[in-house]
Amino acid sequence: MDNAISLKKVPLDKALSSKDAPEIQTKKFPNESYNRKAKNEKVGYVYRTKKYGIFTFLIGNREIIWDHVAYLMKRFKKKHIKIPIIVNEDYQVIDGQHRLLACIQLEKPVYYIKVNGAKLSDVSELNSSTKLWTAQSYLESYRKQSGFEAYEEYNKFKETFGFGHQECQIILGGFKASGSNVSRKFKEGKFEIPDLKKAWKHAEMIQELKAFYPGWRRRSFVLAMLDVFQIKEYNHKTFKKQLVKQPRGLYDCVNKTQYKRLIEEVYNYGLAQNNRIRCY
Repeated sequence: MDNAISLKKVPLDKALSSKDAPEIQTKKFPNESYNRKAKNEKVGYVYRTKKYGIFTFLIGNREIIWDHVAYLMKRFKKKHIKIPIIVNEDYQVIDGQHRLLACIQLEKPVYYIKVNGAKLSDVSELNSSTKLWTAQSYLESYRKQSGFEAYEEYNKFKETFGFGHQECQIILGGFKASGSNVSRKFKEGKFEIPDLKKAWKHAEMIQELKAFYPGWRRRSFVLAMLDVFQIKEYNHKTFKKQLVKQPRGLYDCVNKTQYKRLIEEVYNYGLAQNNRIRCY
């Protein structure tokens, strides 16, 4: 796994010139020669510097949230909280990229700790243990790296249908697997899509129901429909015809079981006994 992780460097001037950061980019990022006379000062095991050009970012780390950088700048103007960032021996930022950017903008010293051998997988582990990374953070991290094609397919799928992360993981990862197991694999970079074509087909079938039910993306409804799709006698065209006759037939339920009962009721309404289905 570690062999597949690319530790490419991203210059901070490129990060600061991002189109997403126009409001707080008030000056040109200092290059390597900036504060050439500044020296690192060792305070115990923590270093302090204003030699900003020594730091670089890791491709695959979380996206910069510029609103958070702006928030830290406001806080640091009132009181500079001297919490050190973490870098490896190549000064690649492992933790604290937002604090680093806030310090650069305010021309305040950066406090840092060097951890030799630290790599991108440690970033994920660190943030996973502190519950800072979201599913979107993991997605953005892995899809930027080679060897994680499933995450790029996942991103296309999510952007197309707009399902939440849990729904996407279950549909794409094989809905028979438990949600917690799929989520764990997703975070570890081991997410797989056993049948992409089938996943898209199921998602499209669920999406076709949005004309009849505004809550078509709800997790319990999605799970219920995935179960119903496995019923041999189920016919999607028949279900849609039944919904035309019963435009208010679908409504919010509290769990998957209630949805399945409702779907069965709507589907079987007025049908001959041999054309009906059992959903539970």
